[in-house]
Amino acid sequence: MPSMKEEFSRFLETTSMKGLPRMIKAEGFFLRALWLVGFLALLCFAFWLAFQQIISFFKYGVVTVVHEENLLNMEHSVNTLNLAAFFAITVCNLKPLPSSFLRMNSTIMSYDAHVQKVEQMGANILQTMPAGQVEGLEHLLAYLKSYAGYYAQFKVQDLPKLGYRVEDMFVDCYYTVLSNGGEEEIPCQEVATFRILSVPEYFNCYTLEINDTYMIENEKQPFSLTGIMHLDNMDLIIPETWKASSNLQESGGLLYVGLPSRMPSLKFANYLSPGFQTHVRINFDIRQRLPPPHGTCQHNSGNSYQDMLGQPFVYTVGGCLRLCMQNQTLKTCGCVSPQLIVMPLMEKGSWHMCGDMNQDVADLIMEITCAAEMASQSREGCYLTCLPECSEMRDHSIISQSQWPQVKSHLPLYKDVIAHQPYGSQYHAYAKILEDYNLTKDVGATMNEVSKLKLIENNFLKFTVLTSGSSVNSVTDEPSMTVFTLMSQLGGILNLYTGITALLLIESIELLYNILSNAMSTKSKTTVTKVRPFNETQTRGENFK
Repeated sequence: MPSMKEEFSRFLETTSMKGLPRMIKAEGFFLRALWLVGFLALLCFAFWLAFQQIISFFKYGVVTVVHEENLLNMEHSVNTLNLAAFFAITVCNLKPLPSSFLRMNSTIMSYDAHVQKVEQMGANILQTMPAGQVEGLEHLLAYLKSYAGYYAQFKVQDLPKLGYRVEDMFVDCYYTVLSNGGEEEIPCQEVATFRILSVPEYFNCYTLEINDTYMIENEKQPFSLTGIMHLDNMDLIIPETWKASSNLQESGGLLYVGLPSRMPSLKFANYLSPGFQTHVRINFDIRQRLPPPHGTCQHNSGNSYQDMLGQPFVYTVGGCLRLCMQNQTLKTCGCVSPQLIVMPLMEKGSWHMCGDMNQDVADLIMEITCAAEMASQSREGCYLTCLPECSEMRDHSIISQSQWPQVKSHLPLYKDVIAHQPYGSQYHAYAKILEDYNLTKDVGATMNEVSKLKLIENNFLKFTVLTSGSSVNSVTDEPSMTVFTLMSQLGGILNLYTGITALLLIESIELLYNILSNAMSTKSKTTVTKVRPFNETQTRGENFK
């Protein structure tokens, strides 16, 4: 049987690993040294490259792939199509209190009365407060006079009474849909829901969501939404602190376009200018992220929080950040901040807003100070806990504006729409111009009179939101290196520099098998014979008896 040395020699002479057989068969010191040094150098270099590939694999890198897909052909649920096709809009008036506010809500404290109450409280505190604490008092009074301080004085059931009614804000609203019969205009009231979103800056904003079940069952595909908005700039009650867009415009609206059931992020809303038509084209993309270890994301788990009025919303990063900060404020300060808008899922009335003046002055000061400190301290920690969704749809908008309406359209707009509204009497000047025109038929003079009024340009605006169609961009994260990619890279490196292939594993098993077989065979053929010691005297005597 061959010895272990012979087995190794045969293995080296016949192995598939390039270089070793040549090194064994080489004659002369120089050639043997050349092959030995070259083989070892390439072997070390190959293993170094392989080690780098393994390190790269455990870094869990990703590559982002973007391609266009048709929603109708995608392997997603029908809800994916619904999200892209049936967007939601949120509209706010930059000046939140309508002229009819006090007349309609005589039992609700006006802003002027609130300011007087705050100043009286400040005067009472100032009489007993040390001089060194006056600056803190000024901060307290400034907060109470702000939109958040005024907002905090109301109970939840009274919040919808503060701002515009939907019929005061929307003059006209309709969807343009595609059906088997072609294009069709459907009033918003017939196929959509108006929901109040109560926020301190603008009080009543309205979120408009279409009834997608109705659209699907009736095979209708909406592709645009048009609305005419009334701003009510005739007689506004507006504190200076509420001019939220003073650096841009003193009057107008906000338009946020997003996906249904998501909390609107009004800081990303588009400004609507009075006297203009704003065109918003919406494009959607599907964002697919990888969970750990390749990425940081979480799966949507349904409703995660609610607004001040108890309307639930599904998870978004922005909503999560606000909820995290709100939870910390509620836990530490015992109140909720009206500026954060969102609330944990809880029963109505089980909390009060920071700054509610129906409490002891000392508690009020501590509450507002605590809320201000939490707003600055909790944000960083919340960023670590609020992860993006692993799968979400995102919207992108392209904005353009054009002057609206043309002068020749003012009288028809008044006659057909404005005159029939509750506030139509405020625009009676157009009725007088119509009467004069019916008598004189002087078009030039009539248009000149209309252009001088500026009532419609200052108090109305129009917006149109259009979808981009049924195609979306799919933005997907993929692992930059999978297990199969790693094995391919390692195989290529080792084979290129040393000739090592997967067959080397079989050859190694064969070598081990032969060595063990030889060892077992040698052991079985070796016998041990026990010989009894020879006692010559005893044996001979016994034999000759």
